[in-house]
Amino acid sequence: MKKHRYLHKMILTYSCITYCFVLAVLLFSIIYIQLKNVSIIRQQEETLFLNHVSSYEHLYEDMFNISNDIQQMNSLDLFALSDSKNYYSNMTILQKELSKYSQQYQRNGYGIMVHLLNDSKMITETSTIDKKYYLPTLGFKSSQYGEFLNELIRYNKKDLLLFTDERLIYIKNKNYLDQDVIIMINCPFNRLSLPKDEQKDFSVSIDDSKVKDLRTKNPETGTAGLLNNYTYGTIYKNKLDNHLNLQTVSKYYGIVYSYLSPTPLYSSL
Repeated sequence: MKKHRYLHKMILTYSCITYCFVLAVLLFSIIYIQLKNVSIIRQQEETLFLNHVSSYEHLYEDMFNISNDIQQMNSLDLFALSDSKNYYSNMTILQKELSKYSQQYQRNGYGIMVHLLNDSKMITETSTIDKKYYLPTLGFKSSQYGEFLNELIRYNKKDLLLFTDERLIYIKNKNYLDQDVIIMINCPFNRLSLPKDEQKDFSVSIDDSKVKDLRTKNPETGTAGLLNNYTYGTIYKNKLDNHLNLQTVSKYYGIVYSYLSPTPLYSSL
């Protein structure tokens, strides 16, 4: 009888231990799988974030390269130094070269514009046009554009980058002895090809005197502290409203890129 009871207790104890062990294995397996899934999701988000950042950085690089190419054109020098007799003929030659350049290098999506400082005539990659007709297509008034040029020339800035709701605009000048030629490159943001459901999680914060934030749709501010502490090439992670927030800085400007994960931290655990 005692042996029977002892055997019963042993079986019960063994069964309990086996059950607890199996339960523990299942629990740790679930936790491992969940953590693995979270890790995969986070890696995907980091890759998505870096792709977005790279798209912006490539836009800057393209604009730098296009403006530098234009500055090397002989027709630009002839136009800048032309007298009143040769002004329109040199303008035509420059317009043809801009058109050929645009087609040759397939600068799809980029708009190119050149003009003499204080000149009302503007030369684009497709035609020549009066300032009062061209600037509204970029969302500018003549007075506002004049302020940008005044800042560029007076403070001898290397360039100006303008963020608007619809496009990115890069302005640079080439200085001659008594003349300044303004070179403008613009590109619609839709060229970045970011899906709308991803755009809302990605933001750009600006704190640079060479970058003008003209956006009216939720412009981002307050990045000075981040710029002082962040290093180019590093992704920084922090918690924001119970979501993982990824951030990094631009190579070229005082710009902080941010990506807020749509998945709450508590649900991912």
